[in-house]
Amino acid sequence: MSDQKKQTEERIQAALKAFHAINKPNIAKLAREFDVPYAVGLEVVESLDNSYTSPTPELVEKSANRLLKNAVVGHNWAYRFLQRLPPRLKYLIRKPKEKYNNLSRVIEEHQFLPHEIYNWDETGYRISQGKPRKVITSHTTNDIATGGQSESITGIECIAADG
Repeated sequence: MSDQKKQTEERIQAALKAFHAINKPNIAKLAREFDVPYAVGLEVVESLDNSYTSPTPELVEKSANRLLKNAVVGHNWAYRFLQRLPPRLKYLIRKPKEKYNNLSRVIEEHQFLPHEIYNWDETGYRISQGKPRKVITSHTTNDIATGGQSESITGIECIAADG
C-alpha cells in the first residue's frame, strides 16, 4: 500500500472512530476535519483517470453517494469538489473520437498484437452518446469512457482485433 493510500486509510479510520464517539455526529464537519471526502474522491478520480476512463461530474457524484451509502451529496457537491482538484488534474471537454487515438497510442506503446486484443461489450449502445462531454483528467489526449442517462439498445458481442 502506498504512503498516500495508507494516510487516506488512517484518516478514514480516525474519522470513523470520532463518528462513533459522538452522540449526534455532524458528518460534514467530521469529513472536513479529517479531509475524508476530498481524499477518497481524489483517489477515485485518479484511479479512473489512470485507467483512461476519465470521470464526468455525474460519475464523481455517484461514486461519492455510493461511498456515503445512507447519506446523499447534493447535485452541486461534485462541481465544488472539482474546483478543489490539484493542478495536475484538469477539467476538460473530451471528444469520443479521440478515445481511439489514445487507444492506438497504448497499443503501440505496449506492442499488443491483433490476436491479443479483444473487445467485449455487454452494456449496449447509448443513443445520443456521441457529443463532447466534460471529464476530469491529467492526460493531455482527449479520451472519454463514460456512462450517463440516455436510452440504450442492449447488445452482447466479443471480437478479436484480427477477426
